[in-house]
Amino acid sequence: MKKILCIFPAYEIISEKIVGGKIELCKDILEAISKNHNIYLYDWKNNIQDSIQNVKNDKYSFKILDSKIFKNINYFHFIKHFLYFLFKINCRYSFLNPVTSVQLSLEYIKVVGILNDENFDIIFNTFTNSSFNNLIPLVKRKYPEIKIIFQFHHGKLHNHNYADHVIAQMSGIVHGVDNLKIIHPGTDLYKLSNKLNKKKEITFVGRLWKRKNCKDLIKAFLCNELKSYKLNIIGSGDELESLTQIAKGNKNIIFHGDINDKEKFKILARSSLFVAPSFDEGFGIVYIEALHAGTPIIGFSKSIDYIQSFFDKKIGFKHDSSSEDFIVLRKKMINSLKEDYDHTYISKTTERFFSKSYFIKQYQKFFERL
Repeated sequence: MKKILCIFPAYEIISEKIVGGKIELCKDILEAISKNHNIYLYDWKNNIQDSIQNVKNDKYSFKILDSKIFKNINYFHFIKHFLYFLFKINCRYSFLNPVTSVQLSLEYIKVVGILNDENFDIIFNTFTNSSFNNLIPLVKRKYPEIKIIFQFHHGKLHNHNYADHVIAQMSGIVHGVDNLKIIHPGTDLYKLSNKLNKKKEITFVGRLWKRKNCKDLIKAFLCNELKSYKLNIIGSGDELESLTQIAKGNKNIIFHGDINDKEKFKILARSSLFVAPSFDEGFGIVYIEALHAGTPIIGFSKSIDYIQSFFDKKIGFKHDSSSEDFIVLRKKMINSLKEDYDHTYISKTTERFFSKSYFIKQYQKFFERL
């Protein structure tokens, strides 16, 4: 049994109201590894109120470590690390930025305090494209015996050469990494229902952020060819207000907000098409959720290419939002709705290759071999 320090978004994990692909991925990882290992979560972004909070349910168990600043600070060490972060050119965010250097220096002192108090075997980091990764070289030099694992989600991979292993959710999104392991996500939403009653509905599921590009979806939907369809938008985020303005009060565009899995799968199962034209994805678990419901998809090119490789029949269209606008997206949506998809085949094949049980077994094997 190993002792693992997980740099996870603990606040979002324990909050039932916050959803998203990364949060669901982290929950599934915890379900996989907490049965056989001692798991401690450290959230560098949010302060958790209790010094140590035990979380246990029927799926996973872990302890949340205190993320508040320690009272006894060695100011010599603080100044030394402040100067390191201030002038270290290869620090992604902090070069000649005194504010960020102070934050990283304090953060490093907190992490060292945690590592000195606890004898960890593994550090498992999911914040691989954040400023937190600037701490990794120092941590690895000070504690070379601790294995460091990166879980890559999306964006740019920073300081991966200090990691013992890098896990990605699909091939083609991480380059130049020798110690790469591919473990794609899975879902068990299909267990909620086996009814695939398709109606004239199009659905989006995801955080309403700029990266998800829901704006182009709404623009593409507003046309005569799709006026007989409904557009379901499931999720919340900081672009909600601007998206409702783009929708212009169209009664066929329904903003559901955050809903539970059962209601989400019910909408996906009756939808004729799922569209999530993101600019970037680490994988896109929502694509798998839609396919489990037998619903064809349009989405991020690399994700669709990877997922399509598991199918003998067509599952949808890929879309590159960085080079294709909403007019191109609209044409793909119209063409997709004319396709004669085998919805039952899509659902059964997704269940075969993208089950949650397979994902959990892969993670358990990986950590047992470390």
